[in-house]
Amino acid sequence: MSKVSVILPTYNRAQHIVSTLNSVVEQTYDNFEIIVVDDGSTDNTYDIIAGFKKQSPYPVIYKYQNNKGPAAARNVGIKAASGEYIAFIDSDDIWHKDKIVKQLAIFRKNNNISMVFSDMMLSENYEKKADSVFHAHNHQLKFSEHKDFYYYLLNTNPIFTPTVMVKSECFEKVGLFNEDYKFGEDYDMWVRIASNYVHEFNKNGINIRKNHLRNFNMEIKECSLIKKGLGRDYFNYAYYLYDVGQMNKARQNFLSSLKLKYQPVPCLFYLLTSFLPSSLLKQLRNFKQQTGFFKKKKKSYD
Repeated sequence: MSKVSVILPTYNRAQHIVSTLNSVVEQTYDNFEIIVVDDGSTDNTYDIIAGFKKQSPYPVIYKYQNNKGPAAARNVGIKAASGEYIAFIDSDDIWHKDKIVKQLAIFRKNNNISMVFSDMMLSENYEKKADSVFHAHNHQLKFSEHKDFYYYLLNTNPIFTPTVMVKSECFEKVGLFNEDYKFGEDYDMWVRIASNYVHEFNKNGINIRKNHLRNFNMEIKECSLIKKGLGRDYFNYAYYLYDVGQMNKARQNFLSSLKLKYQPVPCLFYLLTSFLPSSLLKQLRNFKQQTGFFKKKKKSYD
């Protein structure tokens, strides 16, 4: 039976975390560990976890760190995890009791799948606000292959962290959460995983209740902000490839940047000129140096 490591970062959520933990231990699957990463809480989170740990029928690992944000907290959990699979939950969320069982069934059905996610239900103080986030935001998840989903993901984020289960081995290839991001670190991770692995959307309605609707609204704003950062990364990498003459790869990255609407005019310029013969490109570079064409934009390439 495969082991699942449940990673739960928390910060001053003592009033909610017991409900979250109960939803984990009440799962119909029974081979998992819970890794609670306390991100510098100043309330009585430690006492609550200590009491819960004594009564839990499953292993509960408690890690404390000075406040560094959710990316750093999740990374601590990943490093401590011993399971073949990792599932994420936030300290104000509640899982459906069959969440782990049904998602593991998807992995077993198709060994090529490395990440599973699902829809979720929203609530505010346990009062239902939306049965389906996907329906509310018109997400249409129909893809012929995983690269289709990757390009879809570059434009919007339909993945909610507490619904995710991923093979632990994925992090060996894509790395850990980017701790430089103050928010949107999860979106960045899903994009990196999607560029290398196959995703699956669990259509069986494994819903998560999010106890604070305002948190979800923040995630929508964070999605647009992180997309700007991704667009910049694609653009800078594309420019480097363009500069060293790797035009096919440069075009792919300029297109990805365009999809995210980052620097569309310079992006189109470099994309189109990448088809020019090398002799003309050399003349174009000389022209740029003499005229300072796109000079202000070039500051961001370094």
